[in-house]
Amino acid sequence: MDYRSKCPSIHGFVSCCNGLQFIVCNPSTRQVITLPIKGPRASLGYDPVGEQFKVLNLVSSPDMYLGFLVHEVITLGGGGEESRNQVTTAPYYPVTKGLYINGSIYHGAWAPRLRMDPVIVCFDVRYESLSFIKAPRVVVVQERESILIDYKGKLASIAINPYAPFQIFDLWILEDVNKHDWSKQTFELPFSLVNMTSPGTNKAGEIIFAPKTLPPTVQPFFIFYYNVETKDIRRVCLHGIADDKEFWRRYGLRHNMCVSISPEHVESIASL
Repeated sequence: MDYRSKCPSIHGFVSCCNGLQFIVCNPSTRQVITLPIKGPRASLGYDPVGEQFKVLNLVSSPDMYLGFLVHEVITLGGGGEESRNQVTTAPYYPVTKGLYINGSIYHGAWAPRLRMDPVIVCFDVRYESLSFIKAPRVVVVQERESILIDYKGKLASIAINPYAPFQIFDLWILEDVNKHDWSKQTFELPFSLVNMTSPGTNKAGEIIFAPKTLPPTVQPFFIFYYNVETKDIRRVCLHGIADDKEFWRRYGLRHNMCVSISPEHVESIASL
């Protein structure tokens, strides 16, 4: 797992892929469920109407250039039970991790083949259907380095120049899913950010910027919050993370460990 891996938090549960295993965990109850999957790309979603967690797993290899792609939808029930269903779509080439927002899972892709038309693939968790949303090329052109976030309940993208310091960025917001309508705003930070990305926003709508990896030596660990309305940025130190040797020894960590932050995580006593 590298820094591009994410552990999103959905209704108190976090998830991640580990090879052909998909792991769902409730940090509050410490319940862990490990699901076998048929492909290395999988994302957790939630149906708010049926109150069910579902995993979308891309089964087909996009490199085979078939006329279609097969997905497996795994529905999680009580007591660790599960059911599986297949969904077939037109071909596309996924390039980003999945992002869950309000009943849908989004990820950036090219359709139908690599570096052709930029799209956002949208999976409706309740109806188990996939659709394609036209996207500005800049939203997906950096592929695995592309930054998709939940911005005030809408899909958004932070686009930066990969050949320049991370100080100026464009915020693209998907304003209308049906009309494929995007808005764009440009912001300039008061200083450059090094080795950082954005896991999303907090409840106040501030954009979070956090390191991709732990610092190479024992030192304070900082994250930043940027207010797009006031253009103010604040720095917060997270004590007890990488700032003493005991932290590294306790968890048996090595240098260049990836960091995954789950914005707006809430504690839950629910179980699967």
